[in-house]
Amino acid sequence: MKFRWKLTLSMLCLLSLIFRVGASALISLSFESALAREQRAAQDSYRMLLSTLQVADELGAWRSNRQLSNLLGQLSPRGSSGWAALVLTDENGGEIYRQGEAAAHFRETASADDSHNITAYFLDGTGRHYLQISGCITVADKRNTLTMAYDISSIYEARARLQSAYYIVFAVMLVVCGALIYLVALYLTRPLGQLSRATLAIAAGDFSSRANLRQGDEIGAVGADFDAMAARMEQYVQQLQDAMERQEQFIGSFTHELKTPMTAIIGYADLLREQALTPAEQQDAANYIFSEARRLE
Repeated sequence: MKFRWKLTLSMLCLLSLIFRVGASALISLSFESALAREQRAAQDSYRMLLSTLQVADELGAWRSNRQLSNLLGQLSPRGSSGWAALVLTDENGGEIYRQGEAAAHFRETASADDSHNITAYFLDGTGRHYLQISGCITVADKRNTLTMAYDISSIYEARARLQSAYYIVFAVMLVVCGALIYLVALYLTRPLGQLSRATLAIAAGDFSSRANLRQGDEIGAVGADFDAMAARMEQYVQQLQDAMERQEQFIGSFTHELKTPMTAIIGYADLLREQALTPAEQQDAANYIFSEARRLE
């Protein structure tokens, strides 16, 4: 795999990891913040209803469970935008009032007391999300349990929309950033291609080839060092070629210098061997052979 592809994939993986962690953290924080706001609003609405019932009890607005049920029925339309279901039970677990289909999916919780409320979450049969709050209310010296449910599906729907938008943005980001990173990697690695081509040219025998990188970074420094090395190599090769030429010239000259006396020696020796010469001619031939041999020596 080419270096530019390795660089592109590495940067994409790193960018994807950072983007995924950041987006997940933002979506989670947004969801938790919205859930906390809904829980505070539900707690406020729950306490307001408890206060209303306690004030009505002090004013003697009811004397029986039927009157209490009628009062809750009158309050429900005004609170219908806040709660989706409501159940009031007496201290024995008997049901005094029920409103809303979501009440059928209430979760079993620990017994509530007067000091704090119990919060839980549940799903109904259609997959909607609800926040359940249970608490105690004392009416006519009787300890009753009031449980309310608040529809918080909009928070989960908003999170789902954010996640869908995240996937779309993530896909677009991968394509766009991948193309940009590849172009940047191509630009950064182009000098390496020039350096590679110069190396192949020198390996093929073209010692005058140079990378000629004009960059002020580390790659440019490597290119300058390579060109200096190539120049020195070309100089050494030229010196070697000159030495070989001088050696050939020397061998040629040496061969020529050997050839002339050797020819004379062979010629006079053959003359002495083949011809009948006078003593004087023999003496001249021997002297010539001796002088040429001394020359060779």
